[in-house]
Amino acid sequence: LGLALHNYEGTYKMFPPSPVGQPTEAVGGRYLQNWLAWSGVAMLLPYMEQDNVYKRANFNYRWDNNNGGTVNNSVVARQRIENLLCPSDPGGNARYTANMGPTSYNLSAGPCSNWSVGTRKPGLVTLHVGSRMGDITDGTSNSIAMSESKLGLNLGQWDPNKRPRVDWYRVVTGNRLQRSNNAAGRVWQGTQAHATLIKQWYESECLAKYDSGSGWNGASDEQGRFWAAGRVYWGPWFNTLMPPNAGPSCDVDSSVTDMDLKNASSYHTGGVTVLLCDGSVKFVTENIDHVLWIGAGSINGGETLGEW
Repeated sequence: LGLALHNYEGTYKMFPPSPVGQPTEAVGGRYLQNWLAWSGVAMLLPYMEQDNVYKRANFNYRWDNNNGGTVNNSVVARQRIENLLCPSDPGGNARYTANMGPTSYNLSAGPCSNWSVGTRKPGLVTLHVGSRMGDITDGTSNSIAMSESKLGLNLGQWDPNKRPRVDWYRVVTGNRLQRSNNAAGRVWQGTQAHATLIKQWYESECLAKYDSGSGWNGASDEQGRFWAAGRVYWGPWFNTLMPPNAGPSCDVDSSVTDMDLKNASSYHTGGVTVLLCDGSVKFVTENIDHVLWIGAGSINGGETLGEW
């Protein structure tokens, strides 16, 4: 994936945005929502020896389009791509009881809890706008490009004999994660003050309700459902608000366009594997300093990370 990401950058002089553009198909006289666009991971397919899958997609139409005619994107989106699945994740080795095209690997939005169109994300990927190498002023070896996240149960679509743990929690009622120096974009910085606020919110709005079983609406298990999806919780996105393996991801909303907190996570002992913007791979301990992890997610936050 690191090689694919850099080959894409070498071709287009930027890294892929996610989602990519807006579908031009019109329904009822209007164009479709941004969250129906394709993901940045889909743009990497030609550089992952998946050119045959890429050429079958029609990017003028939404990623899940299936009109029974010349466009059959839903079939493409359900293509199982082995090198998008972590071998240690039991979901990646499961048989399907329904069709999906899952991914264990996610592009980084950095320390940001909002997916809105008008806000550029502090991480490598943002909506419709590709980051250029010169945008990574924190240094490519100090900025996270991708990470793994556990696959969710995906509404019971995995083989129950190989079912992974729930790793996404939807809270119907609660306070959004929006205490920030930029409330509209909910962008956070690698400071102790921000780390404390994020942790307090996570413990009170997510973990407390998760532990008590309250607030769950049944959509807690959709993480990594489709590599093709430009939407947040189904698609290949994550943010760096809580350290790796901190607990289940959490969304205080019913919208497909908000993320709140989508964690890096894995079944590896003690941490997760991340891809840095220089193309190198690093194992990050789940005990990493919270402030440092937030800073590592941004590409231009000005943080000094030191050795990590």
